[in-house]
Amino acid sequence: MTSEGWSSQRLYRPFIRASLITAIVLEFSTGAAILVMPLLGMDRSLTWVTHTQSHGIAQLFGWAGLFVMGFAYHVVPRLFSSSIRYPLPQKLSMWLVIAGLVLRFSGQNMYKTSLADPLVAIGGVALFVGMLIFSWSLLDVVRKSPKKTGPAEIWILSGILWAFVGGALHLSMTIRMAIDTVPLVNTRWS
Repeated sequence: MTSEGWSSQRLYRPFIRASLITAIVLEFSTGAAILVMPLLGMDRSLTWVTHTQSHGIAQLFGWAGLFVMGFAYHVVPRLFSSSIRYPLPQKLSMWLVIAGLVLRFSGQNMYKTSLADPLVAIGGVALFVGMLIFSWSLLDVVRKSPKKTGPAEIWILSGILWAFVGGALHLSMTIRMAIDTVPLVNTRWS
């Protein structure tokens, strides 16, 4: 659905809110726990490492990722003087990324339960599909643009490519974790 007033919708706002909520709930609290655990005499055990990895993914795709996605959905159509399909693809990409983060975070930190592997795998798939929709939506904007912006187009396209690649790498890591029934990403990926 293409709307004439899509730019007045300010779709970036839910992404910024989600970014901040993700930062407070998943990242800052986990980051503080990671710092406090050794101070309280707790060993840097497997729990500490799973928290560290899930904190990093939440920070990368949550706080930073959702913020950049909202910013891109707001700026790229304006930069290319093109319309964007509103609102389903954007909202869907945001909710899939959030669901993927929460599922991965929960699954990795509940590594002693039988739910861990399915949660991690489903989280990886959800996050990847969210990044795929994000990439597709922005590529559609660039593709149907009446004006090409030269160097800006190269930067935007490379950013879109890296969003897709990041989601694909995350998917491969989470699927491998689920298949091998391991609570941590292989150290060569860390």
